[in-house]
Amino acid sequence: MNNALKLQILLREPIDITPIGAKRVISCGKKGESPLQTPEQSRTEFIAGLKELIIRVLRLEDIEPQDIIDSDPLFGDGLGLDSIDALELVVAIEKEYAVEIPDAEVGRHAFASMNALADFIVEKETTKKTSDALG
Repeated sequence: MNNALKLQILLREPIDITPIGAKRVISCGKKGESPLQTPEQSRTEFIAGLKELIIRVLRLEDIEPQDIIDSDPLFGDGLGLDSIDALELVVAIEKEYAVEIPDAEVGRHAFASMNALADFIVEKETTKKTSDALG
């Protein structure tokens, strides 16, 4: 069984196996604008989209986006996610935002809270744009 099929079974939904380099990266800013310089409303919308992704991917039927507090932990005492949830989230975030979460330490930092996750994605996107601009 190939890896794409294993992921599809794990996520219980079809997956796009387009190479990451060919994916459209979703930003919390306007096209060509640095995500770190966007208005607060754009960040709020970006975090709301992340919350919707988490709810959809993890099938959290009893939770609404507004129930997830941006500064609360996603694992343990906060949202109460576990290690299986972490695996599904890593796959979904890497797929959706074309960022890499290479190891558990990076994952612990990135998934500390909704704010941390948004900051992680924006930082990776900014680094990628800077790298692409430099050649």
